[in-house]
Amino acid sequence: MAGLNIADIPLPPYDYRIDLLSQSGTEDIRFESLEDSKAEDLRRAQGLKRTMERFPEALEQQHALGLMLRLGASYAGEGYRTLASSVYMRDLRLRNCGALWQLMDEDENPATGTLVRPGSKMPAGGLQNLVPRCSRESLRTDLNRAGAADTDGWFYAFLHGEFIPNHGQYLPHWHFACSDSFRPVIDRLREQSAYQPVEGGQVHRPVWMTRAPLTNMPKPITYVMQAYWPSRAYFLDADGKERRVRTKRAIPEPYHSQWMLWMDRWEPKDLALLMGLRVTREGLIRTKG
Repeated sequence: MAGLNIADIPLPPYDYRIDLLSQSGTEDIRFESLEDSKAEDLRRAQGLKRTMERFPEALEQQHALGLMLRLGASYAGEGYRTLASSVYMRDLRLRNCGALWQLMDEDENPATGTLVRPGSKMPAGGLQNLVPRCSRESLRTDLNRAGAADTDGWFYAFLHGEFIPNHGQYLPHWHFACSDSFRPVIDRLREQSAYQPVEGGQVHRPVWMTRAPLTNMPKPITYVMQAYWPSRAYFLDADGKERRVRTKRAIPEPYHSQWMLWMDRWEPKDLALLMGLRVTREGLIRTKG
């Protein structure tokens, strides 16, 4: 019998339901409503239909048609387990963010952050070549080289990415949360060649981690597992360095539809790395410390 994974995490207790806090207006946090997610799934289904007509050679037609029908059914209230669905992703985020929040409440000074290998960029049409399980195992190897196996801390990461329209590239990366005792492992990643900035590149800080206490919970937790991959352009600043615009936009077609088909290929566990943690019927528990 296969073990439990992050898709099996239960809904958290009331006090850790980020959606309810968002609806109450008492917390400075935005979390998509179920109605918003259903409407987004309808937009995605309609977008797939248009892209199939406008860019027939850019999509695998049978796969696209099947996903279009499933997303349309999601809008009608039928839930389908696909990472291409905003409704399903919302439910996954509710469960995982709630479990992480409980875990972080028990830690003295937990952190969140981002890990990017500057050499991981890929062309817009090449997303199908990204195998998240391989990226996950590469990250595990990097962390073990940095001493993860010898710490009593915990680490949770989920794969994310951005589309860079003016470069025609994707930049996959990992958002994470970790215990205070895992911080030295993250810091030691900076010594590895894979996490060195590339001169003239878009990634100025391949390893970024919060230092100050997270006083605005649960907002930082929603950063760890995000609802979608955005499109964000880069520009040259006054010093000639490339900077990223703040505004997030939808990935343009046909790449957005290709991204949905790519997401549909994978299970949540493929995009997640847990160290020092185990999924149970009650949520996430530490296996060390």
